[in-house]
Amino acid sequence: MRKPIRLSKADFQDKIERLRGELNELADRLGVTSRVVLLKSQELDKQLNEYSLMLGKGE
Repeated sequence: MRKPIRLSKADFQDKIERLRGELNELADRLGVTSRVVLLKSQELDKQLNEYSLMLGKGE
């Protein structure tokens, strides 16, 4: 069984910033109530939670 790929702190930050940009662009284009925007927001939330957990472990 493979181990999950672990992102570095900088990689997490880059991914979070990319997702934020995508979310803002989608919201501007589709409106904040769009299902696509909701799904992208959930993806960003997941990354933020994982990043927070990583920081809490001191990695």
